[in-house]
Amino acid sequence: GEIKADGNDSKFDSGSRYWVHFRDYYFQQQNHHPFIELGVFYETHDTSTTNFRLDTESIALDFSFGSAIPLFWMADESLVLGISPEIGVNVGSFSADINSSNGVTNQHSDDNAFRYGGTAGINGWMLMNQSFSLGVGLIGSYWRATSINLDVPTVSGTESRSTNPSGWDVAVRFSMGFLF
Repeated sequence: GEIKADGNDSKFDSGSRYWVHFRDYYFQQQNHHPFIELGVFYETHDTSTTNFRLDTESIALDFSFGSAIPLFWMADESLVLGISPEIGVNVGSFSADINSSNGVTNQHSDDNAFRYGGTAGINGWMLMNQSFSLGVGLIGSYWRATSINLDVPTVSGTESRSTNPSGWDVAVRFSMGFLF
């Protein structure tokens, strides 16, 4: 993934998202099972260049919808394999912790903002005994945050700047679920 802030783009050095969601199926059909999800996630990213280090955290509420498409099942349905395309939107908070330097002076600043974004992905899944599932897939997301203030060192001291960060991610998602 990548983040754009203060007119600069930087690839993330690392990042992760921990997501808990509740899914409800509606209009279950023979060939696919449409669903809606309500979830919450915690996400972290960090990146650094020669003159700055940025650590971010986000907590957001997510609303998604998609369809579980069975591709293979055993006659007694003790094992079902399929795919699930889905799209979603999320809103929450964004926190940035920035350490910057001009080679002589070091400066630390942090700020919080409102975050909003969207996700799209596809997952392969395996349902066992109609009660436990495992999955793996790809997910992409794009997000924006409202204005944050950065204090950066200059030759004559520090300067406060305002920026609206944005970013994107492509990730592998591992999942497990319980049906009840």
